[in-house]
Amino acid sequence: MIVTNAFGAVTSDPATLTLTATVTSPAGSVNAGTVTFKVRNGGTQVGPAMTSATVNNGGASVSYTLPANTAPGTYTIEAVYSGTANLQGSSDVSKTLIVSQAA
Repeated sequence: MIVTNAFGAVTSDPATLTLTATVTSPAGSVNAGTVTFKVRNGGTQVGPAMTSATVNNGGASVSYTLPANTAPGTYTIEAVYSGTANLQGSSDVSKTLIVSQAA
């Protein structure tokens, strides 16, 4: 699974941005399962977990709303693919969300 880094300038409070992941398989296009995204500040989860609709053509995304008063900084994006009867679950915690103050 490939998760993209995310960047967001907080122009409103709370701010909404899109988190995306690509689920890959050597067998071909993935059209099953879901991806659950969490944003973390160290070991602390920031806001609720958000689960995508069914993965379609390998793509999964959610519209994620940062909680009010989220401080500018670098956060970790945790994405977990649920897996299916034919596809093993996987996770990625190597990507970041950088939140900056709007100019």
